[in-house]
Amino acid sequence: MLIGLLIVAVKVMGGLVALGLASMGLGRKLHRPLLIVGGLGSGLLIMYGGLLVAVGAATVTSVVSVAVTASSPQDGGDSP
Repeated sequence: MLIGLLIVAVKVMGGLVALGLASMGLGRKLHRPLLIVGGLGSGLLIMYGGLLVAVGAATVTSVVSVAVTASSPQDGGDSP
């Protein structure tokens, strides 16, 4: 949940920076650095999303199992 909120905040800030640069005419001077930073950010988000999908698929197909702790309400609570 916290990572999702952080990603939304970063996207909003990126949009505001882009609008600010476009209105000041700095977009042409900073085109290449912004393109590189944007590409790196996009790559990280794609890898993060792919990791979440892979973990979800592995869990659904029972390749990995979800750990159940001893204090879980599913097994009655205080078991040794």
